[in-house]
Amino acid sequence: MRAELLFEMFADQEVIDHVRVAKHVVPFRTMHAPHRHRICAHIPHAKYFGAIAFGNNVFLRCHTDDDFTLSIAHVL
Repeated sequence: MRAELLFEMFADQEVIDHVRVAKHVVPFRTMHAPHRHRICAHIPHAKYFGAIAFGNNVFLRCHTDDDFTLSIAHVL
């Protein structure tokens, strides 16, 4: 996933390590392509991203819970 490559290029190593340790401790599910289609069979599972959302004129509230770690937003 190209967004994850950008994350690994620009995020501090401490942040990347934090996410990797969290994934090891709590093996949360990540996105993956539907492997029932031959075209998607070669696409690897996402390493970090568990969801994706699209919207128009979206307002996102600040997440301030104790379990907050990291959010990434792409603005197109």
